[in-house]
Amino acid sequence: MNRDINPIEPVAVVPHDTNNLPDGIARCIRAGTGGDIQILTANGKTVVIPDVQDGVWEPIYVRRVFITNTTATDILVGYSPNDIV
Repeated sequence: MNRDINPIEPVAVVPHDTNNLPDGIARCIRAGTGGDIQILTANGKTVVIPDVQDGVWEPIYVRRVFITNTTATDILVGYSPNDIV
């Protein structure tokens, strides 16, 4: 899997259990300080991404980042320039 992703528009995330990302579905996610990240995927599935490493972009479509079950910090999501209106 290619994890060498450089999103054009990285956006800081405040994890929340009911609010989706305000700019829509992101194309990737990273943690400044690694750990687990619980997300809601673009298809509506809740999953925990275990042991996300510090500073590594994970290529997955993300609709929401939950505070519950998320131990990683300094989380960013990445959009392409056309994703943000």
